[in-house]
Amino acid sequence: MWAGFLWRARASHRIIRGAMTKLIVNNPHFLIALKPAGVLTVPDRDSADSTRPVLGLQLQEELGMRLFPVHRLDLPVACLVLFALNAEAHKIANTWFGV
Repeated sequence: MWAGFLWRARASHRIIRGAMTKLIVNNPHFLIALKPAGVLTVPDRDSADSTRPVLGLQLQEELGMRLFPVHRLDLPVACLVLFALNAEAHKIANTWFGV
């Protein structure tokens, strides 16, 4: 069921607080975005009032929907991040990462 989710992908670009990010996949179940270095994947636990940009929160705000992060990346890392668009997809995707 989930194996073919990439075939309906479309790519787009968004500005996340001055950093260009690219949406690699955006379909009914998942969103894959390129996280720039220096941008958090999810809010920092240590600092609730951090001024660092947060990819997940910015995308949620811009897209007007809740995102479920499937994994996280360190602040200095630029890489692809997988977000589920619903709880069922999140549960399934967590099994891919052994969470």
